[in-house]
Amino acid sequence: MNRSIDSRSDLYAFGVMLLTRCSRGHCRSPRPSMEWVHCHIARKPVRRARGWRLSGTLSALILKLLAKTAEERYQTAAGLGATSSAACRMGG
Repeated sequence: MNRSIDSRSDLYAFGVMLLTRCSRGHCRSPRPSMEWVHCHIARKPVRRARGWRLSGTLSALILKLLAKTAEERYQTAAGLGATSSAACRMGG
């Protein structure tokens, strides 16, 4: 938890926005502020959450964006773009 903020934090935030959009806002129910913080720090998203109907490729992409440690996320937006482009070319 004692980590500095870098560009990978933006990739995490993008993952939150994508999941919220793709699940039509049903990815998590409203909770007290400290529970939200705990969710972002410690809990992984549950694939079977209400509204989670995503392709395997998109699901994997979002889960990598939402990885809890920055080292497990995409390291750059270019890396995310390359994965997205490849997925689009393969139709997934």
